[in-house]
Amino acid sequence: MAWWHNGTKKPTQSPHNVSASYQFHGTYNPVKKNYYIRYQDEFYFRHNIGGGGDVHITIKGKWYFYNG
Repeated sequence: MAWWHNGTKKPTQSPHNVSASYQFHGTYNPVKKNYYIRYQDEFYFRHNIGGGGDVHITIKGKWYFYNG
């Protein structure tokens, strides 16, 4: 997952291949009061619905931490 801390790009978290039942998670350190975090990740996988096919999902968001 790519992420930015107060506008500064941070090291990308480890990419890995996982099963369909895997619960995605991550850690952003340090995060303190008044920090602004943006994140973005992409998921690619095959599906077998109908004739099957490829899926590409992008997730992204932002958080502003008012409390420490």
